[in-house]
Amino acid sequence: MKKITLLFACFVAFSGLMNAQNSRSIADLPNTTNNPVYSQGEPVTTTATVQFEKLMGAQDFNAYVPVERYTVTTTHGPSIITGRRGVMAVTPYTDRATFEAAYPGALVNEDFSGGPGIGVIQACGPVVSSAGDGCFSAGELEDGFTITASTVGNDVIYIGETALGNSSTLMGANTFADFTILTFVPAGAHAVGMDLFVDAVSNADVRIYDMGGTLLDTFTINNTPNTENFVGYTSDDAIGRIEIQAEADAGELFGNLVFGTDPLGGGGGGACQEENPNDGTFENGFNCSSASAFMT
Repeated sequence: MKKITLLFACFVAFSGLMNAQNSRSIADLPNTTNNPVYSQGEPVTTTATVQFEKLMGAQDFNAYVPVERYTVTTTHGPSIITGRRGVMAVTPYTDRATFEAAYPGALVNEDFSGGPGIGVIQACGPVVSSAGDGCFSAGELEDGFTITASTVGNDVIYIGETALGNSSTLMGANTFADFTILTFVPAGAHAVGMDLFVDAVSNADVRIYDMGGTLLDTFTINNTPNTENFVGYTSDDAIGRIEIQAEADAGELFGNLVFGTDPLGGGGGGACQEENPNDGTFENGFNCSSASAFMT
């Protein structure tokens, strides 16, 4: 159970680039009102085992082939989220602790640890849910969500820890040309967080829809390829589904899913509760600046 102590309702608008090897707070990213950028967190260094590699011409994760085990060490910064502000208030996060503190309700956690196992790559069938599938027995997964591929009938893939240098179990559309769909049923979700893994490329688009299928917002996520990086969202309106699509049909995966169905209960985003938003000071660990006026 995660309970909020301080409501963080701050939409920030910035533009810029962050070197994945450097620590840059959001205060370091310059301003733009048309293409805001969100990034918070410190660089991390991870070491992981690789057991499979992609053959030239492979069209899906299930075509990866076993190799002699080796380890990889990477240092990478947090995700950089480029936001295209929609009608509804959707707030993005790149730091898991900040995301969890900002959400006033209980969060459901699903790490997919009850599947085929460490180092396994396995197709699960067209739908993964608590009802059971080719990778999880009925009741193994938490209720409230399903995972599918964008092409009806195509498989969802299970990527066990260490298979691709990943430190946790990952799920997503098996076929690279498909995108991954995460649907929240039956009540939707007001908070969703996950570790995003994009194969071989840096960018993926995340499209967020309400329960009626209306697009709420689209974000482009920039990560170091083949690393797990947290991204999260809170929304005034219940999120019905999230589509994740890697650029150039590269293949996208996610793990360590958390979501909450309780409404935010606050006034939403769109304004920062800061007395002096442009003076460089911090409140609750977050700095805000904008080319437009802030609510005080």
